[in-house]
Amino acid sequence: MYMINERKKRILSNIINYYVHTCTPVSSQVVAREVPLSSASIRNEMAYLQSVGLIYVPHTSSGRVPTTEGYQFYVQEIMSQDYVLDTLEKQIINQAIEEVLQDFTQIKTFLSVLAKITNLISFGVKPFSICPRVLKVDFVKLSPQNIRLILTLDTSIKSRIVRIKDEISDSKLTEIAQWFNERFAGLEITAIQNRIDELGTHIEQEYQYVLQFLLKNELHGIERDAQDMEVIYEGLDEVLCQPEFKYVQYLHELIQTLEAENRIKQVLSSNESPLSITVGINPDTEEKFSMVQASYYLKEDVKGYIGFIGPQRMHYPKLYAIANYTIKQLNFAG
Repeated sequence: MYMINERKKRILSNIINYYVHTCTPVSSQVVAREVPLSSASIRNEMAYLQSVGLIYVPHTSSGRVPTTEGYQFYVQEIMSQDYVLDTLEKQIINQAIEEVLQDFTQIKTFLSVLAKITNLISFGVKPFSICPRVLKVDFVKLSPQNIRLILTLDTSIKSRIVRIKDEISDSKLTEIAQWFNERFAGLEITAIQNRIDELGTHIEQEYQYVLQFLLKNELHGIERDAQDMEVIYEGLDEVLCQPEFKYVQYLHELIQTLEAENRIKQVLSSNESPLSITVGINPDTEEKFSMVQASYYLKEDVKGYIGFIGPQRMHYPKLYAIANYTIKQLNFAG
């Protein structure tokens, strides 16, 4: 537990703000320009911040630099959420949103605009249905043991070839599809699965086999596929202009972070807040990157994500404001 009073918070905030803008270790003399205390008092406070692991001294300088823990504390306890975007920034974002809403296949262009505004990697996940609905089911018999299952969802059409143990006639398959569509068309996949369980043995054996052991399993797989997010990145050229990348090792770590897509997806899907900041994307490594992530809803059950990835030395209030403004314009715009 940190014993951080308002004076220490102000000094830590000053160190982070100066370092974010200059990428230069911060001395007590620099802090004294903004904080009305003597250099000796500031040095004492900085010594405490260093002792609890919020700042450290690089080998090449007597100045201080924020640690991962320092950035985390800043984001959680100090950072203001009142940063105001200027009119030009809003106009650029609005234009990009207007274009991507017309055609989400152009999401890379949209992300490229965000990357240029932030000088970071921007990422996005195309809108996806979090609760896919089944509009229609069809069965096509390919051979005695192979059936093509065609599911028309509210967002797409899915087709799979499934193998059955006992042959079912064409007429019976047509009958089962008609029976299913009359009762379940328009329902969410989860609701259909629950209804199938409730029916249990109250339906004839062939219906039971197709519904319980064939269709229900395939619905589960299709629901999982429908929610499988494809993360799209733009802005590598922009982020490489950051001074951290004069070191090749830093670039190597960034590539590793982006390639660890499952970790990115895990952070996105596990966060219930519509807008959050993750300092240190992968806690199991020594990487020094942060991620600002935000979720939006084009409709009540159609969700997407946007966000930014870059060095921990980033302008968190501005990025928070950009992400917040963007999702407010996107929400229910579809």
